[in-house]
Amino acid sequence: MASKRRSGLANDRRAYNYYYPKISVIYPKNESVCPSISLDDIATLVGATYTLNANTTLLACQTILIPAGYSFTIPGGLTLTNYGRINNKGTINVDANIINYYILYNNGGYINNMGGTITNNSGGIIYNDIDSTFTNTISFYNNGGLIYNEGYFSNLFSGNIYNYNNGTITNNNTFVGSNLYNADGSSTCGTGILNGTLPPTATGTNCPP
Repeated sequence: MASKRRSGLANDRRAYNYYYPKISVIYPKNESVCPSISLDDIATLVGATYTLNANTTLLACQTILIPAGYSFTIPGGLTLTNYGRINNKGTINVDANIINYYILYNNGGYINNMGGTITNNSGGIIYNDIDSTFTNTISFYNNGGLIYNEGYFSNLFSGNIYNYNNGTITNNNTFVGSNLYNADGSSTCGTGILNGTLPPTATGTNCPP
């Protein structure tokens, strides 16, 4: 009997499971149960738009979901720090700061860094899945993290992406735009890695300013 061939979807799922691992949750000290959290706990809903209320840190055991048809805005002056999981099926608008240490999963949604800074630190995974769009127009620092693109990733206008300290950008679909700086080890910020079936092209080797 002929062996079965894996579908492209099956292969995508295998990749997804690799980059979106299951972990044993880490509870905060003196907490026997992870505190529950939702968008309603950290943001104000007006119409179909949630707006972050204050500087917020997601714990390693916490997950928030942005549903399809809704948007989540991080307004100027605030920071969302993520040690847990963010599952975006809607839209995330960044006017301030996202600092990521674990999983930011663009799950058929749209992420727009239109006025802020996204920092993906060591241990952080930004997964832009099929049918997902990620747009950067300002500052993006991949400081030892992983960016995995299966969808559409664009770096537009005056946007800058810095890939350094063993940061990795794996591209298997569409990656457009300029101002991608991939450190080459000649400075203090280490090296960056560009790979995938369609590795993006760096325009320079600058470290972050």
